[in-house]
Amino acid sequence: MMRTATAWPPRAGDHTSLVRAYADLLDWRLVVDDGEVSAGFENAVIHTGCAGFDAVALPRPVGNQVLIRLESGGLGPVPSLITAAQVTFLVQAGTGTVLGGPPDVVVFSGSKARLVLPPSPGVRWDTPPWSPARPEPLALLDGEQVRTAVLDALRLCNRPRGTAPPSAGAPTARSAGAGPQDSCGWRAGG
Repeated sequence: MMRTATAWPPRAGDHTSLVRAYADLLDWRLVVDDGEVSAGFENAVIHTGCAGFDAVALPRPVGNQVLIRLESGGLGPVPSLITAAQVTFLVQAGTGTVLGGPPDVVVFSGSKARLVLPPSPGVRWDTPPWSPARPEPLALLDGEQVRTAVLDALRLCNRPRGTAPPSAGAPTARSAGAGPQDSCGWRAGG
């Protein structure tokens, strides 16, 4: 149980409460500039090793599709971090490796793998790894539970816009002048 927080849940702008939740509730060892972070440390790029979980990073459009599929399928909430370029979600330790292989998927696993945490600049929780109602960690999914959602999102986001999904038959014509663009809105070459 969390020992030091005065309000629950920690707010994004309350750096001290976030750091205390990581250290006290989740028992994550926090690191900044190769030194251990105390519970009151603020305004730094904060990392933790991926010892108690695996982290799966995907380009943001793909990651958004994965989260939509998981949560609409009743498997959420899924602890996930958002940056401008990617979505990173947490799964049970040692199970993220089943998701590795496709070039758009990066899996961080083990205590030497580092994950940047809020309140570090440019990173925020979409869904934090704790209950919003009380100080307890959220259960993490097994990597195998999210595998289908990842593969489906990769297929959707890596096909040209205006084409039917592989299971829907022949591709349709693209709109004139649209240029190569995938189904998640990425422009080719960009």
